[in-house]
Amino acid sequence: DGAQALTRRSALVAEDRVADAIAGLQPEARGGAAIELEDAAIRDVVRRQIDIGLDVVTDGEFRRWMFMNSFYDAVSGVRTGKSVTFRNDRGEGVELAVHEIVAPLVQVDSPAAREAAFMVEATGGYPFKVTFPAPSIFLHPFTTVAGAYGSVEEFAEAAIEIERQLVREAVEAGGIYLQFDF
Repeated sequence: DGAQALTRRSALVAEDRVADAIAGLQPEARGGAAIELEDAAIRDVVRRQIDIGLDVVTDGEFRRWMFMNSFYDAVSGVRTGKSVTFRNDRGEGVELAVHEIVAPLVQVDSPAAREAAFMVEATGGYPFKVTFPAPSIFLHPFTTVAGAYGSVEEFAEAAIEIERQLVREAVEAGGIYLQFDF
């Protein structure tokens, strides 16, 4: 139905020009123009979700590739140079870039707190959610930690401590509904 379709990221893009403009900017070039486009797109998406009656709204992930970036964009020590191959329903190989832990994690940012602060203003007090990766994802079989941690379990412990801090910061910024996704 319409409400379910609206929650899919691809359906949240108000206009292709917004997505194209944002996607075309290199990370170091992101700034004024991209932020303004994102802000406008998020406000539009929020309004559309409220108008159709969703109980809790989302920002549509306009500022990140996917929900996991609320964690991985907040830390140093990660790169996405590793890929794994899956098979699609036609048997074709599909490459997926996965996170590779190359140094002990250090929190350098808090994108979910910024998201929460923006959503407080953009929603006018309407309930919204902020999404984090579920801690169990840190033990995913594709996780590589060679040279950074003695084991995947040691990495998971460090990641969970950082995520606890990120969650605190998102709550302090106004986030009330938190989703942990895998």
